[in-house]
Amino acid sequence: MTSGIYKIENAITGAIYIGSSRNIDNRWKYHVWELRANRHHSTYLQNSWNTHGGDAFKFSIIETCVPDKLAVTEQWYIDTLHPQYNMSVVVGAPAPPTNRAIERVCIETGESTVFRTRDEAAASGTFNEGSITACCLGHMRKHKGYYWKFSDGSSPDFHSKERISAVSRIDCDGYVVLFDSISLAAAGTEEASVSGISACCAGSLFTHAGYRWSYTDPSRTTDSSGSRVYRNVFGRQSGTAGLKRAVHRISMATGDMVEYESIASVTADGFSPSHVSRCCSGHANTHDGYVWKYANVGVSTEQMTSIKSLRGHRSNRVVRRIDRNTGAEKLYDRVSAVASDGFSLGNVIMCCNGKRGFHKGYFWEYADEPIEHGVKKRGFRVRGVCIETGDERFYETAAASAIDGFNPGRVSSCCLGRRKTHRGFRWERV
Repeated sequence: MTSGIYKIENAITGAIYIGSSRNIDNRWKYHVWELRANRHHSTYLQNSWNTHGGDAFKFSIIETCVPDKLAVTEQWYIDTLHPQYNMSVVVGAPAPPTNRAIERVCIETGESTVFRTRDEAAASGTFNEGSITACCLGHMRKHKGYYWKFSDGSSPDFHSKERISAVSRIDCDGYVVLFDSISLAAAGTEEASVSGISACCAGSLFTHAGYRWSYTDPSRTTDSSGSRVYRNVFGRQSGTAGLKRAVHRISMATGDMVEYESIASVTADGFSPSHVSRCCSGHANTHDGYVWKYANVGVSTEQMTSIKSLRGHRSNRVVRRIDRNTGAEKLYDRVSAVASDGFSLGNVIMCCNGKRGFHKGYFWEYADEPIEHGVKKRGFRVRGVCIETGDERFYETAAASAIDGFNPGRVSSCCLGRRKTHRGFRWERV
């Protein structure tokens, strides 16, 4: 961080600007930012920058000095070099007020008042000189309930940086609400943000705040099926027919079928709309033990045959539940009975088929078709030998050693050779 006096020089005209700063590097970056944004405090330097371009200016450090002597040193260079771009020839003094007449217009009443200078306009109330200038230059729309502009009509129109793009908000039931801009959509939707809506419209997100969003044209279009759709600025169509289509839920255990009017309505029975949508679109096979299909698509003959075979094969089979820690067992007379204890039918079937290890802390298997690896996972008998006394302790499983204050995980590590001892005992399988 360099403290001192710097110079900005126009290589074409030779005109200079003198300044001082405690951090010259950051100050130069700020000058460049202001000039590129056409909002530099020195109108002389700004006009020259706009005329000759940024490549015509050179930045250099004249002298480095301690912060306490910046004002004195800068004033000496201003008096000596007579810089053409400095608004004031006295360090610390405000820039001279503009002599251009300014008109003030009340937003509520439309009353117009003309002031000879900016200072006179600011002194007419608790107004800010910089804000008045910004309004006159078209950088601000209004200031404290008034419009401000040069009385000669040279003030440019204010151009908001707000993105004015009509957007459509589509909920899970397919209802569409139109907004004139993204900011209005964010203000009118709970938990919605401008960035999130923009990301959805650009295709970076699928949903935001529970809705789908799309840029829209003022006029609606109709697709070949007659559905009302909207065409966004990227040319793709955003329809809502898929969200309103009825879906069928088919039980893998019994083959019973239940119809829902839309994907969103499955939440009433505790199902996930996103998982149901994946099943209907073919990206997933089942969800929570059920096959899901759009009502107008139906289930193919092969799928129905598979469901019927699964129903006959699984529905009447006895299922065994085995506790992973204690090895305690419980039998269910049919697969669907596990739902009464809060278990997922689909996850239980996957465990019984060997496609899943366990579910909610239990191993699952068909009673007439035990899974060998499931038995191994129930645990093994362990023996602990005290290093000092040689006393032995036996436990049916490593988890059972927790009764005497041992850590089952460390007991298992000793049995697997990953640890030597645990709490003064050597452990091994028996």
